[in-house]
Amino acid sequence: MKKMNQILWAMFLGSALVFTGCDDDADPEPENEPELITTINVTFTNTDDADDEVTFTASDEDGDGMGITYENGTLTRGATYDIEIEVLNETETPVEDVTEEIEEEDDEHQIYFGFPTTLFEDFSYENTDGNGDPLGTEAQVTVVEEATQGSFIVIIQHEPNKEANSDTTPWVYSDEIGGETDANVTFTVSVQDAEEPVTVVRQ
Repeated sequence: MKKMNQILWAMFLGSALVFTGCDDDADPEPENEPELITTINVTFTNTDDADDEVTFTASDEDGDGMGITYENGTLTRGATYDIEIEVLNETETPVEDVTEEIEEEDDEHQIYFGFPTTLFEDFSYENTDGNGDPLGTEAQVTVVEEATQGSFIVIIQHEPNKEANSDTTPWVYSDEIGGETDANVTFTVSVQDAEEPVTVVRQ
């Protein structure tokens, strides 16, 4: 996929954060044109409160890497969230859902996550590829009770060596895993206490 040469800050990795697309072959077949990623949506839905839904978005309208913008959000301390990843090419009409390609070619993709243990805990993948290895368009995580704020990374990797994944933290990307990075973005998280229910006193 087309590369966006925007350099962004990444915790832990200290590497360039870029959007690219999947390019299956160095010299692709004419009918297999490179895809373009313009938008990544990461939606957190509280497993105990469906109204507590927060979407983090990284986007570049034309994919030229000159203007990546972020929409960040606020999560609730101690809450467990289901995570859903949506990857789009919004230069197409209608909008192309690149997530479908990732899920169709699940053995060739994995989404990795980076975060401090002071922000998230109890992370788990909620979907796998056809071989039973992690995919990552769906996941689950709990916000640490004492968390205040932090950042998390989402990496979309094409053709990773999933056998090189850590047994204990398979969501953490390392150079040994290899493959081609389709996207690497960092979001900022604010954290708040759960809203107290309103008590109505009848007289």
